[in-house]
Amino acid sequence: MIGFYTCDVLVVGAGPAGSIAASIVAKKGFKTILCEEHKMVGRPCHCTGKLSVHAFREFNLPKDSILNSVKAAKLYSPGGFKLDIRKDSVDSYIIDRELFDSRLSDLACSRGADLLLRTRVYDVEREFETHVILKARKDGSPVRLRSRLIIDAEGATPILPGKFGLRPVSDLLLGVQYEISGVQFESPDSVELYFNRIFAPGFFAWVVPLSECRARVGLCVRRSMATSPINQYIDRFIRMLIDRGRLRDFKVEKVLAGVEPAGPYISPSYSDNIMVVGDSAGHVKPTSGGGIYFGLKAAKLAGETAVKCLDKMNVSKWQLRVYEDEWVRAFGRELNVTFLLRRILNSLTDDEVDRLIRKMSEWDIKSVVERYGDTAYQSKVIFPLIPRFLKRSLEKLDDISLLARIAAEGFLALIT
Repeated sequence: MIGFYTCDVLVVGAGPAGSIAASIVAKKGFKTILCEEHKMVGRPCHCTGKLSVHAFREFNLPKDSILNSVKAAKLYSPGGFKLDIRKDSVDSYIIDRELFDSRLSDLACSRGADLLLRTRVYDVEREFETHVILKARKDGSPVRLRSRLIIDAEGATPILPGKFGLRPVSDLLLGVQYEISGVQFESPDSVELYFNRIFAPGFFAWVVPLSECRARVGLCVRRSMATSPINQYIDRFIRMLIDRGRLRDFKVEKVLAGVEPAGPYISPSYSDNIMVVGDSAGHVKPTSGGGIYFGLKAAKLAGETAVKCLDKMNVSKWQLRVYEDEWVRAFGRELNVTFLLRRILNSLTDDEVDRLIRKMSEWDIKSVVERYGDTAYQSKVIFPLIPRFLKRSLEKLDDISLLARIAAEGFLALIT
């Protein structure tokens, strides 16, 4: 016996983006199903949980999920040089992702959405002009889900976009993270970023403080650049922290692992009867891996687009295309700029990255970053940086060569 569910909107994935989209549509009275493959929302967790203050200003988010606030960052070059950057006000919050996700799904349910746990969608059975029937398994048993519109929020490795002819994200970040007690901090309001291909090829490692002696310690590697299993990279990073006296009598309390899209974002992010949001659509900054905030923004726009299209009784791609127009206008530039920056960074050797971070300190570029820097909107700092970067780098022949190298890689990234 195959179970059957019918709705106006099926949201696949009960992460933050999925829950926000479901909340918006359900609040308008449309029958909404929020589908989650795991037995609990928010588990297993795959995220560092660093979320911009912008998100809490723009959305009704659960403040009881905040564990710590940060206003500074320490960048460690491959050679061990440290660059301190500090803002006058809080830039981001560190959140409990399990609680955060659970609260948002509760909000969606309170507004009328039905939550289906342990339900994994895996294929399209039939497509019609006015609706779609999807194949799924709930508690191991086959079910069918009939919906007029799908909002796909599956995460970094979605199944559905390809079923609708949409291009998937081409590369992934593989991540692993430990929650550790017994961490020695210089300042508990500062995240630490470590750049070194030995333990984080194509990305970086981090220490994110949760309290005075607890932290999330982890890293990501770009799948296309990795040459070793992920556990070997985190072992190298942990050994380095031990050697530097950062971990003494420490205890690993939790181990998390997951994947994130490495870019570029997918376009189009819609087709007949479907819109793709968040990690599924590649709405993640390639420089930092941050995706919650832009995922929430995309989900809001998808929910609002869904309401308008359902009111018109038209969920064709010609009507849904406004969703992509809106999210590109909202944060498309950030994704493009940060993808370019990531391409440049990944082309540099560890020695060149070391020189770059040292030069940022010598040229007092950090003062520009402190004034204009914003982890959510990183492009804001680029244009103020360019004049100072050019002026100072042209003073020495060695610096000119580094500038030429970066410029050449930037040009190649733009044309390929």
